[in-house]
Amino acid sequence: MPMLPFVKRKSSDPPFYALDDELPLVLAISSGLQHALAMLAGLITPPIIFASTLNLPPDVSAYMISASLIGCGEYDLGIHGLATTLKFPFPLDASSELLICHFRHSKSRPDI
Repeated sequence: MPMLPFVKRKSSDPPFYALDDELPLVLAISSGLQHALAMLAGLITPPIIFASTLNLPPDVSAYMISASLIGCGEYDLGIHGLATTLKFPFPLDASSELLICHFRHSKSRPDI
């Protein structure tokens, strides 16, 4: 609620929750929903931008979005799940996968 100049209110500090504290149920549900929507927006935004920049038809744009969602789901279930199960000593996420692929291909490429 915004502060109005003619309304007197008691100021209070916002609640702070430590790392292992239990959140109230409504706050936990709303935070989880916000996190899920933020992840979904991060997955579907790049295909939408690429498709609109390249003036692709809507069916290709929809295909790109679904491919992005399926690909990220396969990664989470496959590579990341395997790395978590086997407890690799290094983090294995999408950025490290790109670095591993880059170094693998750059070492096999002859010097020009």
